[in-house]
Amino acid sequence: MQEICTPKTPTLSLSNAFLLLIRIQLLEIPITAPLALAGWALGPQYLPKPLVLAASALLAGAWIVRGHCARNSISVRMLAGSLALGPGLLLTAAFAVVGLQLVEAPLVNWALIQFPILRVDLDYGIQQAPWAAFLLIVVVAPLIEEFIFRGIMLRGLALHYGVRRGLLLGALLFALVHVYPVKLPGTFAAGLLLGWLLLRTGSVWPGVFAHALNNGICFVAMVKFQVPDPFDPGAWSFASLLAGSALLTLAYRLSRRIPAVGEDRLPGDPPAVRHQHLDDRHNVLNPSQAT
Repeated sequence: MQEICTPKTPTLSLSNAFLLLIRIQLLEIPITAPLALAGWALGPQYLPKPLVLAASALLAGAWIVRGHCARNSISVRMLAGSLALGPGLLLTAAFAVVGLQLVEAPLVNWALIQFPILRVDLDYGIQQAPWAAFLLIVVVAPLIEEFIFRGIMLRGLALHYGVRRGLLLGALLFALVHVYPVKLPGTFAAGLLLGWLLLRTGSVWPGVFAHALNNGICFVAMVKFQVPDPFDPGAWSFASLLAGSALLTLAYRLSRRIPAVGEDRLPGDPPAVRHQHLDDRHNVLNPSQAT
């Protein structure tokens, strides 16, 4: 008979979540410094800035994830969850992401026109090395952020504060670290969507897909249309809001058809404990290992 071993992962308070984010930033410093120095010595054509940022983020994120898994006796695969993503789930996530982008775009444009002080110029090195910027924005950032914000932080916050408050706090932290005030509401909404995907499926991979799609749309917009430079609003604003609202409504309806991880459990439990009571939060939110 199988014995289920559930590691006793500590909960994560809001203050500890901030400390985790600070640890990541501090960890990136000794990684970024030598890479930046090498880039200066070799020249940007050989080691462009976005490639340096991608490498430092990947190494720092991997260090945090591996350390978390080692402390809690789980594998990275267990933390990540299943890679089996159904077409219905992917379609729902895609509709939600595109819908959010269509609703957010005219609102951000209006805010930048009315309040130019809100604009923040973020240098991702897109003009210098588009391929490296693509690697940073569309590949590395979604992968590392989903493992840390959803795989580690959301589970810990949900254990400490409950699922709903944990989801709200995780989305708020996700929005705050992106340091772009005018996009704060949109990033917060995206954090809610990405957190819901984890709670619904028990896997970080749907969030990685949705996050990469979201960043991919932003990348194309920045390359082709110089967004977020504001431009004169017109009939497109109303059409964008209408189309985005329609897609979000469709995504919501489709989401109701997506089966949850279990009828009465949260992600992290193997099938053997499918009917375990929700009150045992340490069991239902921690990835478990069958031995």
